[in-house]
Amino acid sequence: MDIIDKRACILRTKKEIIEKLFDKKNSSPKYILGINTYCDTLLLYFSENQIEFSGIIDDYTAITVYKSIPVFKMREIMNKNSIIVSCVVDCRIQTALNNLKSNGFVMIVNYLELCLNDPALNQIHFCKNNINDIKENKNKYDWLFDLLEDDLSKKTLRDITDFRYNFNIDALKDILFDPDRQYFDSFVAFKESEVFVDCGGFNGNTTKMFILKNPNYKKIYYIEPASDYFHESIENLKDFDNIVFINKATYSKNTILKFKISGSDSSFSNAGEVTVETIRLDDVINEQVTYIKMDVEGAEYASLIGAERLIRQYKPKLAICVYHNQEDFWMIPELVLKYNKNYKVYLRHYTEGLLETVIYFL
Repeated sequence: MDIIDKRACILRTKKEIIEKLFDKKNSSPKYILGINTYCDTLLLYFSENQIEFSGIIDDYTAITVYKSIPVFKMREIMNKNSIIVSCVVDCRIQTALNNLKSNGFVMIVNYLELCLNDPALNQIHFCKNNINDIKENKNKYDWLFDLLEDDLSKKTLRDITDFRYNFNIDALKDILFDPDRQYFDSFVAFKESEVFVDCGGFNGNTTKMFILKNPNYKKIYYIEPASDYFHESIENLKDFDNIVFINKATYSKNTILKFKISGSDSSFSNAGEVTVETIRLDDVINEQVTYIKMDVEGAEYASLIGAERLIRQYKPKLAICVYHNQEDFWMIPELVLKYNKNYKVYLRHYTEGLLETVIYFL
């Protein structure tokens, strides 16, 4: 699989806009699109560089001021020569760009493209080691490419690698934002009496989708470490039977770890404000399981170590998120196939940005 360095070329296409953005004499209004952590990073970064913004654009909030900066709806920005920095990175990059273009804006640069201009800005979730890992482990990506079962998996790997290595936002322009298909794609076949393990259940919606598609399931193990989300899940799933609720985190061993509560991004962290108890799946499940889903914010590899017996003995279907750690793209297939070599491997991506890349073992 060819891995081509396009970063200098991509940066050249944005050179004029970036120069105007940093030109303190340039009179064009400057706006940030989207209130999120990247917006916070940019506000600090541009404050340190003495660059002032006219405002923030966000159609999905009711607030009118954010950190002393006025907040506008896109329709309120009348000057179409304004410079717009889009902080939409995680899920809907192309949708955000298309909305800006359809509203007449042309001076647009994405946060990822600014990271190419100044790597110090690269504080991107789940993308800290992307360039080094892809460069240093090209043979592993070649191995994964040859291993993948279908052409769409191979294309997905090419495109997502281009995106994560080059910050090439056009690499994913053919991928539709389709989170409802995640974990239940057309090639995932179900049978009667499924036993489902939902690792990182969050609010219970994935388990609800599983039940909708498998009303005759046998049993569900629902695992969520954050107490608030766990209790929300119990309420969300109260109308369904045969669910074992476990308020712990999956891991490679049974221990206590610090945990940071941050919505769906909640994860193990030395800066965590709470502690959670961790479990090995092999220690808590003593029956045949048929499907394991993992979205555990970077602890997937460790959680699979804790499920070695289940994978060796039962060969359950696996849907494992690999977007949290770049090396998971190849380390997780190596681990799973070490435990059970009889899997077919598929790769899919379900957003226009960084989130929701899933590797399937069937």
